[in-house]
Amino acid sequence: MGLYDRDYTRDEDDSSSGYRSEYIGGGGRSKTSITVILIIINAAVYLADALFSPHHRLMRTLAVDSDTILQPWMWWQFVTAGFAHSPVSIWHILFNMFVLWSFGVVVEQTLGRREFLRFYMVPLILGNIIFSLRAMLFDPGASALGASGAVTAVVILFACLYPKQTLLLFMIIPIPAWLAAILIVGIDVLGAFNPPAAGPRTAHDVHLVGAAFALAYFYFHWNLTSVLSLDWFTNFKAWFARPRLKVHKSSDNADSRRDAEADRVLAKLHSEGEQSLTPRERRTLEDYSRRMRQKLQ
Repeated sequence: MGLYDRDYTRDEDDSSSGYRSEYIGGGGRSKTSITVILIIINAAVYLADALFSPHHRLMRTLAVDSDTILQPWMWWQFVTAGFAHSPVSIWHILFNMFVLWSFGVVVEQTLGRREFLRFYMVPLILGNIIFSLRAMLFDPGASALGASGAVTAVVILFACLYPKQTLLLFMIIPIPAWLAAILIVGIDVLGAFNPPAAGPRTAHDVHLVGAAFALAYFYFHWNLTSVLSLDWFTNFKAWFARPRLKVHKSSDNADSRRDAEADRVLAKLHSEGEQSLTPRERRTLEDYSRRMRQKLQ
């Protein structure tokens, strides 16, 4: 599939969608694309295996298998399997990286770098966990590798964000993105229920995990930057560190503390972006704005 007329890239906040781009053009601040970094890592792993790993031992080590779920000391394979690709055919990595580049750059510009990286990694890990669990129960000895689960998630989220965007099926037939998403999911559903073929085969269940995660992420408006940040842990520790005796202080001291907290949140907003704020920090800013309006009245 190819893209047609990429006219939806934005450099400013989009308050209607809740997504934010961290890329600034025209000589402003720029950052290396996470999509490009992911492609480089995948390519580096593939080349390292081809050049320095006899009998493709590196790929076999990085792959997830049916025993991984039962061996906690091997759970790092849930991550590494997403950066390894089949050494049998170079088309495996070429197709995945082409699709990641075609859709990932746009989705990354919509979500922001940090949120996109979290969005990519969660279905990658979750898909490998589900594969290992299924293989342990129904297909002992099976192994899987590849970025297809995470890449599928990126494609499905793209279709949710831009359902009417024109894609080229087989580089020839123009179809809307929403129809492409339906075709992708339909193919994986049929593949998951068909009898497995002999030899290497597609892990359709990993693809479906990626698609399901992308749909849930879009429709429930998840923000992984807030969920996976350490702010909740900091607040949890602070709660236990509170003195058990209640001390009543003047309202001036209370307002000073609230102003200091608002200053901290504003500094975080400036340095890390709106997507990094927790629900509590958003309420702090709302309270600060309300108090400032009252002072001006």
